[in-house]
Amino acid sequence: MHGLRSIPRMGGLAAKMPITAALALIGFMNITGIPPMPGLWSEYLLVRGAVEYVFGRGALEFVALGGGLLLAIGLSTAYSFLTMKRIFYGSLPEHLKEARDAGGSLTLPLVVLAAAGLLTFLFIYWMLDPLISILSQVYG
Repeated sequence: MHGLRSIPRMGGLAAKMPITAALALIGFMNITGIPPMPGLWSEYLLVRGAVEYVFGRGALEFVALGGGLLLAIGLSTAYSFLTMKRIFYGSLPEHLKEARDAGGSLTLPLVVLAAAGLLTFLFIYWMLDPLISILSQVYG
């Protein structure tokens, strides 16, 4: 696509670039915390920590936190999938008729990263438990 960076000038690229579209979807799923991507664990831990912090403080704080969290999670999900829709779906502009997936030297690292993300989701506690142990020793 030779330097095209304007999202409004894109569209319909999923048919021409299926591997790139699939990898972008996996990335957006990670950003928004949709299973089976490790972004779910970060959102879970943030929400859990925030709820534990305000639990027992009062209804107003709890409702404000819940509303803020829902707004933040909803906005990140909305902008991610709106971007996905604008880039990869809809009609293909004439200037992108020759678009194609990048070669293996560019897509292979992204496939490896996506696979690592999936494995991180499935085996998070193999990494998280030692980290928690180390942090509890350092910070008491």
